[in-house]
Amino acid sequence: SVVEEDAVAGYTSATSPLISGNVTITNSHIPTVTQVSGKKIWNDANNQDGKRPTEITVNLLADGIATGKKVTVTEANGWTYEFTDLPEFKDGQKIVYTVIEDAVTDYTTTYKDFDITNSYQPGKTSITVIKAWDDAKNQDGIRPDSIQVQLYADGQKVGAAVDVTAASNWTYTWSDLDAKANGQDIVYTVEEVGTIDGYTTTVGQLISGSVTIINKHIPNLVSISGTKTWNDADNQDGVRPSEIVVNLLADGQPTGQTMTVNEASNWAYTFTNLPEFKAGQKIVYSVTEEAVPGYTTDINGFDITNTHTPSLVSISGTKTWNDANNQDGVRPAEIIVNLLADGVATGQTKIVTAADNWTYEFTDLPEFKDGQKIVYSVTEEAVPGYTTDINGFDITNNHTPSLV
Repeated sequence: SVVEEDAVAGYTSATSPLISGNVTITNSHIPTVTQVSGKKIWNDANNQDGKRPTEITVNLLADGIATGKKVTVTEANGWTYEFTDLPEFKDGQKIVYTVIEDAVTDYTTTYKDFDITNSYQPGKTSITVIKAWDDAKNQDGIRPDSIQVQLYADGQKVGAAVDVTAASNWTYTWSDLDAKANGQDIVYTVEEVGTIDGYTTTVGQLISGSVTIINKHIPNLVSISGTKTWNDADNQDGVRPSEIVVNLLADGQPTGQTMTVNEASNWAYTFTNLPEFKAGQKIVYSVTEEAVPGYTTDINGFDITNTHTPSLVSISGTKTWNDANNQDGVRPAEIIVNLLADGVATGQTKIVTAADNWTYEFTDLPEFKDGQKIVYSVTEEAVPGYTTDINGFDITNNHTPSLV
């Protein structure tokens, strides 16, 4: 006889031979297996800060319970992983598989099915450029309205050059900049674009995220010179001072600068290192002189002339004839009076006649010489038959008439 079993779904059946009236029927079922695979995704700006580890560990859980199975995931396997030959069911219930990653320092982890994303926010920084002007507050008026600066990261341009102006208080800030690249600190530098006529440029060190660019202009300087001229008949009256004081004015306002001028300086002066401009406008320099007693002052440009009119005097005298009214008829028609100054002949003479009422006068005579008062006197050309007596400037001629 033959023993057969009705088919059992999902099983294979094997019947043993009939032995001693017994038959064994064996039903076999191979449990279904499954697999789990996933990939690792790095959200860290291509490992900008160099924080990414060389490997991570993924643990397999079944119905939320660790299975003890784990896999090491690296770049070498394309940051992918796979668990194979996993039972699909347990106690007739489908097993729910999940994975969990060992913590990765500085990263947060999210899961989507079996794909694991690790996120890291790269460090950011900012760079501020400060433009400083060393040009005496734009004294010469040549400072531009704006300049351009370019940011570099490890020697490579970052974006386009930017304008820096007075409206921005001569500063500019680049923000949200990556602090690192490939795990290394980025070296940021700033340069000024082009050159500025009349200025030299110095770029300072980057300190605490700020860099100062100094543009220096040495203001134009001028000198002014003048001479002192004395119009005082070579100090005839001796009233010339030993020195005078010259005051410098800029645009009509005193500068506080003065110069003492004397004979040792050859009566010349120079003001040096004077700014040529103020607020972009050319300065008009002029000078005044401290008052010089007894002198008037005339200024032509920067040359100063002091004028003093020497004191003048006149001397006059009379001729007296003591000759018994010209009894002998020897009185001349005229006599000559010579003028002396300090006992020295001046070359000036006067012809004195009866038409002048026998009087004379020398006029417009300098009162002083080298500061000393001149002593004037007169002599008379000899008058034959007469003796002469001079009292001051009065001249008496004496003649004793002949007797018989």
